[in-house]
Amino acid sequence: MNVRFLSEPDSKTGRFFLNSYLVRPYYNKPGFLNRWGPEAWFVWINGGKVPSSDGSQFYPHGYEISEVGPSRYVGKGISEMNATAEKLRAERPVGCPFLR
Repeated sequence: MNVRFLSEPDSKTGRFFLNSYLVRPYYNKPGFLNRWGPEAWFVWINGGKVPSSDGSQFYPHGYEISEVGPSRYVGKGISEMNATAEKLRAERPVGCPFLR
């Protein structure tokens, strides 16, 4: 009975969503059950926030791996990260070193 807290990537955007939250609904898709279901009512009664209650503050559009981190760094350093990844792929090929 494996619990999945992270969704599969969205087929259109490639963004991930969290399937559950406790107090702050970061990266939760604001669907009907996430906003009005029993878990949302419980969180709201205890002073928490529900998805899309504060606009885009909790990122209801999901996230991409390259965007995780402090908001002042979102969208920065992507070209450097891609260059480093390509360099590592060229220097360190994947596979068993004994079968080469």
